[in-house]
Amino acid sequence: MQKYYDRKKHDPRCEYCIYAKIPLDRSVALCKFDGVMPLDSHCRRYDYDPLKRVPKKLRIDTDYTAEDFKL
Repeated sequence: MQKYYDRKKHDPRCEYCIYAKIPLDRSVALCKFDGVMPLDSHCRRYDYDPLKRVPKKLRIDTDYTAEDFKL
């Protein structure tokens, strides 16, 4: 399968694998093949699922002045 991600940006983790199910307490990953795994590990069957990644929240600056809105 073609890789749709940059390996330098995203390290392989069970947390983002298509074969892992994550319980609500997010303490472990339940792998289809290897059973209970830590979230930060991965096995040889790792396959990235982009829909499991939660993006970081954007920080919005709120310290604007009236000068910022003048043309």
